[in-house]
Amino acid sequence: MSYDPREIETKWQERWAREGRYEVDPESEAHRASDSRAAEPRDDEDATFITVPYPYPSGGMHIGHARTYTVPDVYARYRRLQGDNVLFPIAWHVTGTPIVGAVERLKKGEEDQLSVLKDTYNVPEDTLQDLETPMGFARYFIEEHYKKNMKSLGLSIDWRREFTTNDERYSKFITWQYETLKERGLLEKGLHPVKYCTNEHNPVTTHDLLEGEEAEFQEYTLIKFEHEGDEGTTTVPMATLRPETVYGVTNAYIDPDAEYARAAVDGETWLVSAQAVEKLRLQVVGERVTNPVTGDEVLVLPASFVDADNATGVVMSVPAHSPDDWMALQEAKADDARMEQYGIDPAEVEAIEPTAILDVEGYGEFPAKAAVEEHGIESSADPALEDATQEVYNREFHGGELREMYGEYAGEVVEDVRDELKTDYQSRGAFGSMYEFSEEVVCRCGGDVEVAKQETWFLRYNDEEWKAKTKRAVEQLDAIPENTREQYDHTLDWLNEWPAIRNYGLGTRLPWDDEFVIEPLSDSTIYMAYYTIAHRGRAARRRRSREQSGREPRRDRAGAARGVGLLVPGGLPLLG
Repeated sequence: MSYDPREIETKWQERWAREGRYEVDPESEAHRASDSRAAEPRDDEDATFITVPYPYPSGGMHIGHARTYTVPDVYARYRRLQGDNVLFPIAWHVTGTPIVGAVERLKKGEEDQLSVLKDTYNVPEDTLQDLETPMGFARYFIEEHYKKNMKSLGLSIDWRREFTTNDERYSKFITWQYETLKERGLLEKGLHPVKYCTNEHNPVTTHDLLEGEEAEFQEYTLIKFEHEGDEGTTTVPMATLRPETVYGVTNAYIDPDAEYARAAVDGETWLVSAQAVEKLRLQVVGERVTNPVTGDEVLVLPASFVDADNATGVVMSVPAHSPDDWMALQEAKADDARMEQYGIDPAEVEAIEPTAILDVEGYGEFPAKAAVEEHGIESSADPALEDATQEVYNREFHGGELREMYGEYAGEVVEDVRDELKTDYQSRGAFGSMYEFSEEVVCRCGGDVEVAKQETWFLRYNDEEWKAKTKRAVEQLDAIPENTREQYDHTLDWLNEWPAIRNYGLGTRLPWDDEFVIEPLSDSTIYMAYYTIAHRGRAARRRRSREQSGREPRRDRAGAARGVGLLVPGGLPLLG
């Protein structure tokens, strides 16, 4: 006799589905009395709700999904064996633009996209046209990949409760959520830095990214140096993450092989990196610019290490406190030919001396020099230079005391006064600000993603009362393993204002302005609660169908809905 495990699995999976084995409701006494599978009577705390982040079906199910959904299934079965009434649902996250982008690539006939669909996911040629709408695309992968595979695995899911985040009923749920958030003052409109796809001309979030999902915003302070030329005064903004070092600037760098342009900014003429403009580039290299805080004139030197795509493309140099700048200055002093190429007198470069602007224990007068020597660095190409630079920055930030030239800030530790100092000089017009990413960011559509400031609606995750409530909830969690609690706390600490809308894509329209769509990570924060009502209406239709086909004896489950609530962490009862 041959043994075919798949045949046995299929037999029982079909029976479980036919009998609605995993379709659960909050239990009433009458229902329990009529249910032969019921264990001994128990109180409300014996209800178990298991929820796992729902998948985004822009492609097929893979082995990672199998692991993700098998683990909670094992736990669901264990709790049932303990006598619990267990709810284990699933749904489909389809809002945003990833699926829209995939459809657009399909309609354009892009070879890579066609290859993925036909060769990787075995989509029949005559079925491809069904995937040329976003929901057609999503439905194909939901039905032909996820559901088939999940059922084949035997996952004990209550399929009555499935939904997509583009369903009309779910959108009503999100509309209610956002109207409530707005009423409670947790949504606000204002200028806010956003990730902006330069191809789609649309704000994007983590869900939409091909590269740079972990990228964070970095706010640069712009030190507004000035250059006097034939065309008058030009502001040359130089970006820095260390505005307190402005008194230590000895020179600046610009890449003569990059392209720069004039830009009108708030009534000023700024010189920033851009495409083209040979004349302006040659006019600035070798000239002097004026430090807006000290009034000193500093020489602009050529440097190939300057990244014209980062910030403004013009860099201020603080060699006393930056190992990078220390090495760059030493190499500039040793390269007379390059200086002369741009009409710079090597003697002027040689005369540049570092200016110490703070004291930090463990270093001499010039911390950058000390760090370079300690690490044995002899070239700006040495990989150890990055470590040395970070080491100096960290020690100066946490323990560096500003010197007397900082006036009222003298003697203060950088960490304690950096923000205050920056705000002070911004109010005087000497500083500005801009944002950059901590790494390269690319949209799923292939477009470059930049930081843009837009007037947008954003969630006030930085609200102190809201944070405090959330932290109290985290304290009540049974975190397994326990050290994962730290990750929750870390996220709560850095999470601030979060842009909540976008210009287009699948999803729910903003209730009070239907020009915008609620972005895909903002419409999926409390969807777990929706599972408890998602089956309403659908369940009744399915029962009628079963009764009419003779597959299920007629029985009254109406009373079940009036029973206990399902419990989620924190003790919040959610009626099913």
